Amino acid sequence: MCGFVGFVAGSGFADADALERATETIRHRGPDDGGIWLAEGGRAGFGFRRLSILDLSANGHQPMVSSDGRMVIVFNGEIYNFRDLRDELDREQPHAWRGHSDTEVVLELIRRHGVDAALERIDGMFAFALWDTRDDSLTLARDRFGEKPLYYGRSEGAFVFGSELKALRALPGFRDDLDQTALALFFRYRYVPGERSIYAHYHKLPAGGVLRLKGQDVQVRRYWDPQAEARAAMGRPFAGTFDDALIEAERLLTASVARRLESDVALGAFLSGGIDSSLTVALAQKASGRAVNTFTVGFAEQHFNEAPFARQVADHLGANHTEMIVSERDALAVVKRLPSMYDEPFADPSQLPTALLCAKAREHVTVAIAGDGGDELFCGYGRYDREIRRWASVGGRSGALRRALGGLAGVLPVDALDALDGLRGKPGKLGRKMLARLLDGSSGRAEEFFQFASGYWRDGVPVKGVGRLERELFVPPALDLPGAPDVKRFQVLDAMLYLPDDILVKVDRASMAASLEVRTPFLNADLARFAWSLPIALYDPAQHGLKIVLRKLLARHVPAELFERPKMGFDVPVRQWLRGDLKAWGDELVFGDNPLADQWLERQRIAKRWTDHQKGASLEGDLWPALMMLAWMRAR
Repeated sequence: MCGFVGFVAGSGFADADALERATETIRHRGPDDGGIWLAEGGRAGFGFRRLSILDLSANGHQPMVSSDGRMVIVFNGEIYNFRDLRDELDREQPHAWRGHSDTEVVLELIRRHGVDAALERIDGMFAFALWDTRDDSLTLARDRFGEKPLYYGRSEGAFVFGSELKALRALPGFRDDLDQTALALFFRYRYVPGERSIYAHYHKLPAGGVLRLKGQDVQVRRYWDPQAEARAAMGRPFAGTFDDALIEAERLLTASVARRLESDVALGAFLSGGIDSSLTVALAQKASGRAVNTFTVGFAEQHFNEAPFARQVADHLGANHTEMIVSERDALAVVKRLPSMYDEPFADPSQLPTALLCAKAREHVTVAIAGDGGDELFCGYGRYDREIRRWASVGGRSGALRRALGGLAGVLPVDALDALDGLRGKPGKLGRKMLARLLDGSSGRAEEFFQFASGYWRDGVPVKGVGRLERELFVPPALDLPGAPDVKRFQVLDAMLYLPDDILVKVDRASMAASLEVRTPFLNADLARFAWSLPIALYDPAQHGLKIVLRKLLARHVPAELFERPKMGFDVPVRQWLRGDLKAWGDELVFGDNPLADQWLERQRIAKRWTDHQKGASLEGDLWPALMMLAWMRAR
């Protein structure tokens, strides 16, 4: 696991020293080795930091030049099928390999067959940049699910790109104008979704995306799209019985876990005691034939503490288990580092224990496997069933209530809804913005309702100048999934937004801050296509409960009494912490000097939320993104 930064520009944009300084900002992503490369005349440059996982020798050094000298690559990630690909390449034409790194295999595969063919064949998590010296072109690519980050944009006089925004900031000419839309979206979702970043001139390459730059022409496309893959899978539904589905799920997940166990350094696993992590640990021990090092984080607040359950699972499986209990003081110690760690505003509260867990695991191992992705693929979120019921309660797509409300479009102005104070800010209520959409007929899609109901600051985000534009800002992508039941639409939407922009961002930044590589067996293209192909009757949460396929599969390895309990997720006692050891930190952010926040935010509304929370209201859902934004603006 690694990090890189680079540029394409006219001569004189950046010299070796400038590139070295930018590369040093991401040393945490790769403390073991580093290097820079400059094209002749300074036309382009790569900087690289390496966390050595496979081929620890100098033969894995990057930037890496192809065997014919034509191409140069910097590669962040792991290719799990690289040995199979290497064997295939040798069968085509024997090659004099310099080492046994996956980067060398990817580079040779591209040299022989081109980028598109290589992307179709590789199974892994990655981001890479490739310079072709023959035609002075740059290619950027990112893995299918978005496990590894890649930002790009234009600084003054150059096209720049890198694993983290801090590296781009360190290059000459960085433009730090904020993106107002990104600010607003952050408050609603607690992350910046899609291809935006917090900066107006810089973007995220989408998951499954590839960018080609030649001259001044930039073309971005997706070589893998979860919506298209899901649509195709639903068009070829799984035809077997439920037992057949269990057999196929175990086959695919076992293969995915086994591929992620290859490492030349110590490897372990995160274990929460929940279904996904318990299943990956069970399959890892079965595949490896030895005890796995497992790591758990728990809380002193017992309502949030899954550590005892994790310990029981670890004991049953015979794992080498390490447990840490996170206190408010622990949270305070790490919370002040979050703006630098996450580089742009990010506000999933589980970022706190995730950062602490990664740091603890890194004391023992360099690689860890995790269960992320199981909820999105196999229907593990309670909000799927909950929001389907709420959607039905307001008439759904074609109900009588929706038809009646739609008839009021143009009659009752949206602003008139401000008088409906009874709907504002109360838990369980739709909120006036959602009612406004129902009234004007713009909320005919279940996924729009789902995104709104799952969001924050639903009575209007505290960003200056957004106003009535909110309606347009918070409309999710229109899904082209004909005939798909709502629960499948929600799953695909999460795979497009929540998974890459929240869950995987959280894990990547927290793990890389500790120089730890995290691998996720559920994020495998074949497994995803299988999950999307399952008929809803086999796993309908209304009939079977959440995640029935994985629950029944885990019961083959772990007694059901060790995991059959209400889902806790990775919830964090933020409500209490903000009234305890984090209160002074929050007070300073909410009421202290912050010129950038004064310029962009409606701080009085944030202060009102904070005061009400201290008086007993439960407003931590809205407050955490506000505090993370204030902290980021102060640190910037």
